[in-house]
Amino acid sequence: MNRAHPIRRDLGEDPPEPTLAEKATMEAQTRQLQRMSFAPVDYSGVPVAGVIQRTAKIYADALADYLRTLDYDRAEASRRAAALWRGVLPELVDRQSTVAYVACVSWGLRMNLLTPTEAKTMMFIAQNQLTVLKMLGTEPPKLPIESAPLFAAGQVQPRRAKDVG
Repeated sequence: MNRAHPIRRDLGEDPPEPTLAEKATMEAQTRQLQRMSFAPVDYSGVPVAGVIQRTAKIYADALADYLRTLDYDRAEASRRAAALWRGVLPELVDRQSTVAYVACVSWGLRMNLLTPTEAKTMMFIAQNQLTVLKMLGTEPPKLPIESAPLFAAGQVQPRRAKDVG
């Protein structure tokens, strides 16, 4: 079986070597694909705030990679990093993961990673999942949802409404 490039095989040529810019693009895309596995990320046993922190870090790392490695403007880099962020949201398999999903969607809306319409749709999906879990009786006994401080000491804190006005 001939594994040569189908178009180049007919021309009898080898594919050209990628340019430095093309190599940088391929490396950045490879790093993003390695970060985002196509299997669901396991957040079991992670507090809701921890899930938000993990997904936020994935977004921040991807954004930094896109800005540093590729020739994207900030808007395009943010759009691509947000798409990656959506891929690592918790799966809607139980109450805890669904609550974490809702919290992540809320965070994404606050950070402008989602449009209000996208966030509304995602919240509707989560609400339906909770309803199905209750109807099927597959929901384990409700446990208190753990929380941890979202912002460590020394990090920039979000502004409160009273600080803005």
